[in-house]
Amino acid sequence: MNKQFARQTGIEILAVLQTALDTLDKVKRVVEIQGLVNAVASFEEHHKVLNGCSDLMLDVFGEKGIHARSVFGSCFG
Repeated sequence: MNKQFARQTGIEILAVLQTALDTLDKVKRVVEIQGLVNAVASFEEHHKVLNGCSDLMLDVFGEKGIHARSVFGSCFG
C-alpha cells in the first residue's frame, strides 16, 4: 500500500487549481474526491491508499477540506 501516490496526485490537483485561480485562497471547499486504485486482485485496502489525497486536502484547507469520497478498485493481470 502506498498512499504517497495518491498524495502526489493531490499535489498535482492543487497545482492545477493554483494555476487556474492564481491562489488557493479562492477555494471555498473540497466537495468530493474520487479515486481509482489499480492493484492485484487480493488487495483490499484501496481506501487507505486514497487517504494520501484526503489527508493532504485536510492539511491544506483545514475544515474546508472535509469532503465525501469514493474509491474504486481495479485489478490487473
